[in-house]
Amino acid sequence: MKIQDFLNVVTPILFVMFLGGLNSLLSYFLDYCFWEGSIFGKYIPWLAEKNLSIFKPEILKALESTKGTKDYNNKLVQSAQNEFFFKILGGCVICSNIWLGGITFTILALVFSLSWWLAFPYLLFSSFLLRKISG
Repeated sequence: MKIQDFLNVVTPILFVMFLGGLNSLLSYFLDYCFWEGSIFGKYIPWLAEKNLSIFKPEILKALESTKGTKDYNNKLVQSAQNEFFFKILGGCVICSNIWLGGITFTILALVFSLSWWLAFPYLLFSSFLLRKISG
């Protein structure tokens, strides 16, 4: 095998791994923006409330008595923690990273004419790096 053949295979993989790293940084930045006290700090409790009102209204009714207290937002988030749409819309940084990666890779594949097989190293590296960054 010639060195040129090797580079033709490895270069696109390294390129999408670099882009996957940028995707993980974007996901971590969005997660930081959703932390309490940050610019979108009210988004996660709002998302939890909306998710519970649609999928588990009985839990939301049980929490009505604590509405307005300091603990209400924490109880909302804990109650919605295992809900699918809550996770992918920002409640879980790892879960939302995969969905954000799918969207960004689709855009990158169309812009750079990338093979769809390169989505695997892109998403794997993005998820791996995000797990290392977020601890």
